[in-house]
Amino acid sequence: MNIFLLIISICMGTGRSLFSKKMSSGTHKEKRFYINQAIFFLAGAAILFLFNWNAFEKVTFFTVWYGVVYGILVFFAQWCYTVALSRGTTSICVMIYSMAFIISSIAGVLFWDEPFKILTALGLVLAISAVATSAFSGDRGQKSGKGFLIPNLIAMLCGGITGILQKTHQSSPDKENLQAFLIVAFLLAAVLAFSFAFFYGRLVEKQTKEKFVWSRANVCSVCAGACFGMASMLNTLLAGRLPSTLIFPTYNVGLMMMSLIFGLIIFKEKPNKGQLVSFGLGIATILALSF
Repeated sequence: MNIFLLIISICMGTGRSLFSKKMSSGTHKEKRFYINQAIFFLAGAAILFLFNWNAFEKVTFFTVWYGVVYGILVFFAQWCYTVALSRGTTSICVMIYSMAFIISSIAGVLFWDEPFKILTALGLVLAISAVATSAFSGDRGQKSGKGFLIPNLIAMLCGGITGILQKTHQSSPDKENLQAFLIVAFLLAAVLAFSFAFFYGRLVEKQTKEKFVWSRANVCSVCAGACFGMASMLNTLLAGRLPSTLIFPTYNVGLMMMSLIFGLIIFKEKPNKGQLVSFGLGIATILALSF
């Protein structure tokens, strides 16, 4: 059952990536950029409410506190990651951000006494190799933009810490407050996004009145947010059931594999030799971490 939920989570994460391609509108210094981010998080919160209308019936201070910290980290992770993508080569940025799972996996060994076997070490090495091979298998001649590394590393660090928070909450007596934990995080992230939108609208762009009109980017924000809400709920649930060395590497490598497959089917992308090698390494990673 847990493996089935992990597969669904990977599919939701893939859906988020596909819709996110059309979601971004404006740069990180424009109002509409943060409006889309706010819609993204509100959609995620809404999908979580659908699964549990009584999410706050027995909510505790511990859950709210962890939700607040998680929400701040998720907001800045997405912000910094988007900034990095706007400045650097996509493949390099994806590789660095994907390394966040290593932080969560190491924390599982250090703080939750999860076993670290030879196959576990091999799986982690293969996962890193798969992501790295995918990142450097782009067309020759591409050059990374300047100024992407620091925001990319911040996004990776925030992503790794959110994985630890997921594991901590789901290993606590308050693990039944899963939806409340995530809803608090998503709503806070939406508030932060609206706050930045207000700041850039009033102080930077000096817009006092602007009529909001739904666009394709807004619709994609809703779809991406809904997928992200589902993926976050499933990942947090599974973080308390499966070893960190299994769930986080498998999820990240799974996203990479699904992106390759959908690139072939939907976007008619032809994989090069490096991507095929990465595909094989990804399969080997999942097999190594499953035993």
